[in-house]
Amino acid sequence: MRNLYRSLVVFLFGSFFLSSAVAEVIFVRPGESGSVWNGRSPVYSDLRQALLDAEAGDEIWVAAGTYKPTTGSNRDISFELKEGVKLYGGFVGNETTRDQRDSYRNKTILSGNIGDQSVHTDNSKSVVYADGSSVVITEATIIDGFIIEDGYAPDTWYGGGLYLKNASPRVVNVWFRNNHAIMGGAVYGDATSSAVFANVIFSSNSSSSAGGAVYAEGAMTFYHCLWYGNHNAVASSAASLTEDASIYNSIIWGNTSQSGTPVVTAANVLIQ
Repeated sequence: MRNLYRSLVVFLFGSFFLSSAVAEVIFVRPGESGSVWNGRSPVYSDLRQALLDAEAGDEIWVAAGTYKPTTGSNRDISFELKEGVKLYGGFVGNETTRDQRDSYRNKTILSGNIGDQSVHTDNSKSVVYADGSSVVITEATIIDGFIIEDGYAPDTWYGGGLYLKNASPRVVNVWFRNNHAIMGGAVYGDATSSAVFANVIFSSNSSSSAGGAVYAEGAMTFYHCLWYGNHNAVASSAASLTEDASIYNSIIWGNTSQSGTPVVTAANVLIQ
C-alpha cells in the first residue's frame, strides 16, 4: 500500500510539472509578426491565430491596438476562447511581467467592424465566441483588459460582443460598447454558462428583443459592474437575467427601453 501511495504521488507531481512545462506566454502586437517581445519570444500579429495555437495553461499577452477577427468579410468569424487559455490586454509590448501592464492607458480593442467602417450591419455577428460543446470552458479561461466593440448580430443571433455556449470564463476589466443583437446586445450566455464578470462596463449596447446589454439564461454573476446608456426595443433595458444570476455592488443607470424596466436579480444595485 505504501509503494502504491508513493507511486501515485510521483505520478501526480510528474503530471503537474509536465503540464507546467508546456505552458507558455504567447505575445501579440499589431503588425509585427515574427519580431520579438523584449527579447523573449517571437510575436504574433494575428490574435485569432494566437488563440488557435494556444493550449490550456498558456497566457496570451496582447499589446495596445485594434484587432479584428478577420481581414475579410465573413461575419461568422470570431475570436474563439479556449479552455484554460488566459487572454490579457493592456500591454505596451516590452513588459516582462504581467503586473507591468496598464489596460486603462494601453487600449486594447477587439472590434467587429470588419467591413465598411461607416456601416454596422456588415460587422462580425459576435466579436468573441466561447463554445464549450466539446470541451467545457471553465473559470480557468480568462479574458482581462480589453474593449469589445461593434459586434452586430442580425435578428437571428445573440450576443454581439460575447457569445457563451456551455462556457463559464472569468471576464475582468472589460468594456463592452456599441454592440447589438436580437437578445443580449453585448453578452449572451446559455443555460449552461455561469460566467463571472468583474469590473466590467456595458455602455451603448442595444438589442431588438431582450437584454440591451446582457441576456443570461444561466447563473452568471456580476461584481462591480456598470450598465449605462444601453437600449432595448421591447423588454428589459439593461439586463435580462434568470433567478440564478446575481449582481453585486454594481450600478444600472441611464438605460432606456420602449417598454418595461430593467430586469435584475441581485442586492446592492442602484437602478435609475
